[in-house]
Amino acid sequence: MSDTSAPQLVEFASPAWIDALERAMRRRVEAATPEQLATPHSISEAYTDAPAHLAPGGTLGFTVRVGPDGFEFQRRPADDVDYRIVGTYATIRELARYVVGGDPARAKELSDLARAAIKAGTLTMEGRQAAASIFEGVHDEVARITA
Repeated sequence: MSDTSAPQLVEFASPAWIDALERAMRRRVEAATPEQLATPHSISEAYTDAPAHLAPGGTLGFTVRVGPDGFEFQRRPADDVDYRIVGTYATIRELARYVVGGDPARAKELSDLARAAIKAGTLTMEGRQAAASIFEGVHDEVARITA
């Protein structure tokens, strides 16, 4: 007997995964207060060394821009953003699959994994992550479906 409540997993950074990420972010923006959206903010993630079937050029990712004028989601990384994450596909996939579930110990473990990747040179984080409160919960929502 199969469990129909189990989420269907999708490949990290695949079109279906990017769709799920965009939907999750869009829902958070739609629920945000005008105060949360008063200051424009942009975020980009770039995944290098991605599998050829996902990114023939080797890099893929996304960019999101939020503010009083609304929500814009692009299916490619950008450099002209407030907060930018660049990492190898394998590194970010590992982090993207990690469900925190509100557990402070798991949040620390995820942070430690990211710090280790930065130290190893497989991840960089640059800029200011001001929009984090708007997107609270997106990481875990998408992590639960990430294969």
